[in-house]
Amino acid sequence: MDAIYTAAVVLLVLLAICGALSTDFKDNLAQRIALALVAIGGTGEVWCAVKASCLTSNARTLLMVGLVVYGLGTVAKVIRYRG
Repeated sequence: MDAIYTAAVVLLVLLAICGALSTDFKDNLAQRIALALVAIGGTGEVWCAVKASCLTSNARTLLMVGLVVYGLGTVAKVIRYRG
C-alpha cells in the first residue's frame, strides 16, 4: 500500500509541475501558486515516505493547503467567467 501511495503522490507532483509551468493551461494566480504548493508539499511527502522515518505533518499540511488554495482559485475563476 505504501508503494501505491508513493506512486500516486509522485504522479500528483509531476502533474502539478506540468500544470504550473504550462503556458497552455489558462489558470489564475491562485491556481498557479497552489500547484507550486502541491508540488513542494508532495515532494516532501514522497521524501518522508521513502525515508520512512520522518514526520510528514509539515509536508502533508503544505500539500493540503495547496489543494485548498487551488479549490478557492477555481471557485474564483468560475465566478469570474460565469456572468
